[in-house]
Amino acid sequence: MHLKHLFVKNFRTIDFIETSFDSKVSVIIGPNAIGKTTLLEAIRLPKAILAPRTANETNQILLGLGAASQYMPQQLFGDALSNDPSKPLEIRTHYEVSDLEIARIEQMAGQIVVDLTMRSVGLPFPSQDQIVAFLNSEPGRDAQLRSQDSFNATLKEIKSTKVLKLHLKIDYLRSTIVGEHPVQENMLIALEKYLQPGLSLFSYFPADRALPVGEQPVQLGMADASNQIESYNSQPQLKYNRLKNTIFNAVISGSNGRAKIKDNFDLVFKRILRGKELGEIGINQFGMLSIPIRDLESGRQFQIDGLSSGEKGLLLTCLLISQSVGDGGVVLLDEPELHLNPAVCRDLLQFFADEYAEKRN
Repeated sequence: MHLKHLFVKNFRTIDFIETSFDSKVSVIIGPNAIGKTTLLEAIRLPKAILAPRTANETNQILLGLGAASQYMPQQLFGDALSNDPSKPLEIRTHYEVSDLEIARIEQMAGQIVVDLTMRSVGLPFPSQDQIVAFLNSEPGRDAQLRSQDSFNATLKEIKSTKVLKLHLKIDYLRSTIVGEHPVQENMLIALEKYLQPGLSLFSYFPADRALPVGEQPVQLGMADASNQIESYNSQPQLKYNRLKNTIFNAVISGSNGRAKIKDNFDLVFKRILRGKELGEIGINQFGMLSIPIRDLESGRQFQIDGLSSGEKGLLLTCLLISQSVGDGGVVLLDEPELHLNPAVCRDLLQFFADEYAEKRN
């Protein structure tokens, strides 16, 4: 799916903006504190509220924006989201979907109808026993028939327009948060659920891209899968906190995992951070992850933590994009040039366009 249109009204410092995106790569430029990051946050918000992949996504976004408190989860702080809380906040995002994605929506029709039915009665993440109990009741059967009719009508529309809409409206005076297209919201949720936990169609990369130093605990199984999913949008800082875990899992998976990491690093070193290459990834004598980098001119070898913050952030961000964003996905990248010198920045946009936008759609 590709983001094609954005409408923002009364969100943080933005009074009103409406724009369309025609190319696969779009760049937002401007002076400091003008609202560039705010635009990325505006794209994240309706996704998190109207089409969350996990039960935590909505709350985590609102907490991150300062619009909610873990001590008062039912209260929304309007002044954290809008300059003028006396007026509604509106954000509309339109995503173009491919024929393959429409086919996947049709394939998941039964699950989408059930999810839509349960959301209509205020259970967006129900347990299996709640689903069975409600759908076997007379009100549940009636609600499911209505959801099926809505799904069929919306699918016909989507096949014609090839657009999924997320229209969010928050009215602080009435204390309402609504989406105008609930069926389309559930279709977008289904496209994400179609992917395994290690992949996402929507991923946000914050400006803070630091690799945690020292030894990191390694998780496996359900806990790690949940951690991965939360890292895409609801808690994007987790991407970098769990990076050593990501690389460690690739290393212990065998030669294929090592080869994928090496190919990604070599690509960045060849086109952007020239004059370096990746050494042999492995485990050192203390049982810790070893990611050696070799300087080709001097022959000196050092650990990845010895790279500059800008080089390290770029290298690891590219690794995450290649490993975790599905084909046709949406990537929101805040300040990709952070801590990088002008010579590197000059090549950066073309690199992202060639290697990710074109090759990965």
